[in-house]
Amino acid sequence: MTRYQLAIEAENLPGTSLWSRWFARESHEVYAEIVVTGGPQQNTVIGRTESHMGRRIQWIKTLFVETDPSIYMPLTIRVYKVNGTLLGEMTAEATAIFQSPGRFKTEKTATGIIITASIEHSRKGSSHGTAELHFRGLDIKNVEPGLLGLGRSDPGFEISKKSLDTTAGVVRWITVYRSEYIMNHLNPHWKEFTMDLEELCYCDLDWPLLIRVFDYQANGNHRVIGSFETTLQLMMNNVSVRGNADRRTAFEILKEGEDDNQNLHMTRGLIVIVKAVYH
Repeated sequence: MTRYQLAIEAENLPGTSLWSRWFARESHEVYAEIVVTGGPQQNTVIGRTESHMGRRIQWIKTLFVETDPSIYMPLTIRVYKVNGTLLGEMTAEATAIFQSPGRFKTEKTATGIIITASIEHSRKGSSHGTAELHFRGLDIKNVEPGLLGLGRSDPGFEISKKSLDTTAGVVRWITVYRSEYIMNHLNPHWKEFTMDLEELCYCDLDWPLLIRVFDYQANGNHRVIGSFETTLQLMMNNVSVRGNADRRTAFEILKEGEDDNQNLHMTRGLIVIVKAVYH
């Protein structure tokens, strides 16, 4: 039996309105539940994601599956609103997902939402343990100054790990951590957090990671400020030694966009690695 990681995302989810959010107090958070619906492990619940809001969601909860090509394991992924309303579902066999180009399957459901399931080997390196990480932002680009110039960005960040299928030439990023958002602050000090190495980087300290910084939006469709690529090993090598405002070893947040954009490589702020260790 081989251990795999299963990641779920969904698109074309119902939008939100000011009326439903503020006056009707209706929650638009959604979650996914994954169940084995055939074969020797039929009716086994693989797990449930966290609840999140947005038109497009990549849930960060890592789900684990143990199987091999000789075992028939159809996975049914159902997406629900938090009130229990079913928004759509898809079914795909676990090994078939892993053997597909890019190691993912996408399906448009009868209700119009699009569900994507991806499967990767869970352990690609030999390191084991838990990572402790702590980030601080400096000079984050202000993307919402407002009419009078008094507004400030509300920054948060996500960490994603690379999913690479070299035979198909497909690169994807799987989100594994999502920070809190700090309102109206261009120098945010986010909470320290811990992650198992298997979930963070497939147990490989040099596995590529993408840090993306977002500006909070109330409808869940947060605006990208910028990003940079790194690894856990690089972050450990560049921990600040002069406090949480040390710019010397900070990582530059770069604007995302087309290569012919003249402003593509303009710095959108810095991320200081206050702490990065594993044990």
